[in-house]
Amino acid sequence: MILNKGGILVERIIIDEHFLEFIIGDKDIMKNYISKLSDIHMNCSLYPWEHNVILDKSFVKVVRGKKCKGELILGAMHPVNEWDEEEGLHSSVIKHSIALADKKPYKVYILTNETEVENYKENKHYKGYVEFEGVILVKGGAEALAVIDELHSKLTN
Repeated sequence: MILNKGGILVERIIIDEHFLEFIIGDKDIMKNYISKLSDIHMNCSLYPWEHNVILDKSFVKVVRGKKCKGELILGAMHPVNEWDEEEGLHSSVIKHSIALADKKPYKVYILTNETEVENYKENKHYKGYVEFEGVILVKGGAEALAVIDELHSKLTN
């Protein structure tokens, strides 16, 4: 599933505000996974400092809610301005995932919390395209943490 040759991972990560709120809700989880995301973000050779992305509006929402310091998040993910005002979070994330999946490494994980997974999978931009199967993967909660663990393990071993 994951190929590592000198820091090359075959998946990119897009993180939504729900996943970020999930991990910062527990200090031990936050410390562990922000650190792992930072390692991935900085050391992946295809997109250093842009491997992990978050929509700018999601970033601002979490930081303005004083749930987390912005500097901590910036070390682990790169905010991008790809928000679709008319369609909202799920469509914006999926559309940006499509753009990311169009370039090497052609695979994207959307990380969210467990309750949002179905909202992504039922979204018209996701549901209407069978070619997404295996290319854009939505993971929530513990499954999303497992993705980070796996990517981090491949990058550091």
